Amino acid sequence: MLIARTVGPEGWKAVASAISTLLEEATFEATSEGISFRGMDPSHVALIDINWPNSAFEAYECDSEIRFGVRIDEL
Repeated sequence: MLIARTVGPEGWKAVASAISTLLEEATFEATSEGISFRGMDPSHVALIDINWPNSAFEAYECDSEIRFGVRIDEL
């Protein structure tokens, strides 16, 4: 189970905006440590590496490693 509650959507909006310039989809990984993403653009020129520690969330709980995909272009 994953619970990741933020105070506001601004952080996610900024991340989605940055990722959307290079990718249409993103696969995030959630662990007890936090949520991370690493992805490369289709031409293999740019790498995006994002890590949100669990302390960055208002409430955070992750009892096992979870991977989840997001269609960035649909946000």
